[in-house]
Amino acid sequence: MQCVSIIYLVVLCCFIGDVNYYYYSEPGHDQLYELGRSFQNNKYINPSTVEYWYFGYETWREKNSIPRPGNESGFSSALRLFLNTSDGHRYQSDVKFVNGSNVIMATKLIARHWKMNNTDEQVNALVSVRDTVDSVVLRPEMPFAYAPVYVNWEANLVIRKELLRNLGLAMLCVFLVTLLLIANVWTSLFVLTCVILTLVNTAGMMHFWGLTIDVATTIILILAIGLAVDYSAHIGHAFMVPNATATTRNDRTILTLHTIGTAVWNGGFSTFLAFVLLSTLGSYIFSTFFKVLFLVVVFGLFHGLCFLPVVLSLIGPAPYSHMSETTNSKIMPGSAIELNDGIKQTAGFHAESFDARYYNRADSHEKAVGTVSSNGVSIEDRELGARKTPTALADSDTTNFTTVVMV
Repeated sequence: MQCVSIIYLVVLCCFIGDVNYYYYSEPGHDQLYELGRSFQNNKYINPSTVEYWYFGYETWREKNSIPRPGNESGFSSALRLFLNTSDGHRYQSDVKFVNGSNVIMATKLIARHWKMNNTDEQVNALVSVRDTVDSVVLRPEMPFAYAPVYVNWEANLVIRKELLRNLGLAMLCVFLVTLLLIANVWTSLFVLTCVILTLVNTAGMMHFWGLTIDVATTIILILAIGLAVDYSAHIGHAFMVPNATATTRNDRTILTLHTIGTAVWNGGFSTFLAFVLLSTLGSYIFSTFFKVLFLVVVFGLFHGLCFLPVVLSLIGPAPYSHMSETTNSKIMPGSAIELNDGIKQTAGFHAESFDARYYNRADSHEKAVGTVSSNGVSIEDRELGARKTPTALADSDTTNFTTVVMV
């Protein structure tokens, strides 16, 4: 039972196994007739191409005034007689008997689809044929429809669901990993947005490059998420690192591009060099691999080096607070304190943590007083002992600390 295709039309076969053909041909439960009519009424099937042995058998029986058989054996005998006539000879390959007996083992119906212009029509046609077959129940899993191209159509049907599901899971993983490593919700969301936009742009350009969503492109798109996140994640992380010379969003963005932008660009360019030779191969898999990865690198670099910096310069979050220079600092005896005039003096006191910005002279005794507003940690007042006040501090009772250098 082999289907033969014709130009432009996809051939399908509907198989019926070992069922009581006589019972399903009787009035009132004529499922054999309903099966043929359902295929003729299917909008994805050319009704003039439906070749069904049962229609030919009923036409032959009525034309020759042959009475309806009264049992299953009579039905099989009449059907065999019909197949040996000139009217039924064309259906001989559609009916299979058991070892030359009158017991029907299986039959088939042949039909042809209209020409399909795109993947969506193919998937809809496959679903429609299955619904048509399921509407006629002869026994469990009977009948069933098959065509060689249904293997590819089935893959397209599954890919439609699998691609969206896998991309969604991959995006969730990207967000969780970036949140763990960058440790900022807004920056992680910005990185995720860049990844999504990169894939959207890639999928859009695939259409103009003659690529469709199939098994190969689906796998490559999912793998490409790892490349797309790389370009944006480095920029986002570098933006979060505090720096005393960059306090505004715009300054931090410029500093980020200055420190990590070149490395990100070199990473994208080296990735391109790794697969550029695939463009010279004629294989569909290799050429598709090159096209998709090329688009991912181009759009990934664009969103990482152009789009994300602009977003961060406008609405970027504040830098990490726990990486401030003076946070959790300890001034040990012998620590050098750099004053605002650049002069370093030796401190003769110890504090577990400090926030003092003022140094006071009281007679011949020196004492640390007050708090520094930089990190809000108060300093414990402590008598430092009788020591000659440094000359640099003699002219003023208070001097602002700017930097603490541990020695």
